[in-house]
Amino acid sequence: MYNASAGSGKTFALTVAFLEKILHAKTDDGYKKLLAITFTNKAVAEMKNRILGTLASFAQGDFTGGAGDLAKQILQGSTMTHAQLQAKSQAVLVHLLHHYAQFHVETIDRFNHRLLKTFSKDLKLSSNFEVSLETGLLLAEAVDALIDQAGRDDQITDLLVSFALNKTEESRSWDIAFDLNETAWMIVKENDAPHLAKLKDVPLGDFIEFAHKLRQEKDQREDDMRQIARDIMGLCDSHGILFEHLSYGSFIKIMQEVLDPRLVPSFDRKWAQNILQQDNPLEPRHRLYKTTAPKEIKAAVDEHHDTIIKALVQIHRAFIEFTHLKNTLNQLVPLTVVEAIEKEFERIKKENNTLVISDFNKLLSEEIQNQPAPFIYERLGERFTHYFIDEF
Repeated sequence: MYNASAGSGKTFALTVAFLEKILHAKTDDGYKKLLAITFTNKAVAEMKNRILGTLASFAQGDFTGGAGDLAKQILQGSTMTHAQLQAKSQAVLVHLLHHYAQFHVETIDRFNHRLLKTFSKDLKLSSNFEVSLETGLLLAEAVDALIDQAGRDDQITDLLVSFALNKTEESRSWDIAFDLNETAWMIVKENDAPHLAKLKDVPLGDFIEFAHKLRQEKDQREDDMRQIARDIMGLCDSHGILFEHLSYGSFIKIMQEVLDPRLVPSFDRKWAQNILQQDNPLEPRHRLYKTTAPKEIKAAVDEHHDTIIKALVQIHRAFIEFTHLKNTLNQLVPLTVVEAIEKEFERIKKENNTLVISDFNKLLSEEIQNQPAPFIYERLGERFTHYFIDEF
């Protein structure tokens, strides 16, 4: 096995290693026993072009430039001459081009496909399953199938309405199709798979019921905050207490933020922190007004000091609970939607006898994770004697 890390000239290193094996082989078909694996089709094309281009240069007796550097490395430590290298390159190149299907430089996905075919019986897969490279199209089809159930399936309808509400609360468009398609990609991401697997046995109805309870509690906390804020603003109106009478706008500023749905109340102001961080926020008494405020305003604020401070503490506590419930809901609803989309996704794949690339690793891992490495090579057949693996 030849292992070359990123940025260390891996393609060059693997090309040299591959060429050394086929040009020093006793027969002209030594390439059939070699398997090179890389990540992308672009890398596959690059490696194949390097190997074929180098063989072509050697076959023509061109040992200048880059081809000369490769020839030097290949001849190093051997008794082969440049003339012999040219003749061998000609023979190998002709044989390879006439048996190109057995020139095995491929992507990890292609390799996994080959493995999956080998294990199809063990995995109880149809022998004629199809592999789809259009994962996005299948996910989009699953999303469309889910949306199509709106208005006909009560649970799905409730779920999609909840998803739409989440979007509008975040001041985003109510059109859910785009976000559903983005969320659906969680299904095929390996990092998300273990977490989604834990949710498979939870009935959709339980998710929806829990989401409804969370939303009710969240809305109740919001109503509580606004009612307290309205009461305090009413108190200020009845006594003529204005924003400009208070230090930095003081508590009126927070009440205004609570009552305006476009704003988020901020409790990180220094005066608010001084109150909220105390074990007993009512002691010592806090001067909430400016020194220049009229005497009657100072008297009114002092008279209702405890009511104002208690209101501030209650709003702060309700806001913390509201934020926690909102964040939980924002995580729960997309997960519930993903679970529903995944059911449609699996149905579509089953109906079309189709697998996507992300299925490979999951299926193969479950089948071979407890098997020794030679087991894989045995199941592939014993035709490969050398494996060239790029960046694993």
